Amino acid sequence: MKSVTEGIMTTQPIGFIGLYEKAAGDPTGLLALEAWRDKNVQLLRDSGRNLDMLRCVYGETS
Repeated sequence: MKSVTEGIMTTQPIGFIGLYEKAAGDPTGLLALEAWRDKNVQLLRDSGRNLDMLRCVYGETS
């Protein structure tokens, strides 16, 4: 099964999730934000939207 975030970088060193992780220290909240991000990526992919838009937001994977 393919990951919904395959081909999209989901680590955000400066993004909101990264800031939340450092500031809040709340693992449950962090998991919720990551799940929300992954669901957003899935919905955008399933809608047939331009993948360049996703790459602009989340960056390229290595």
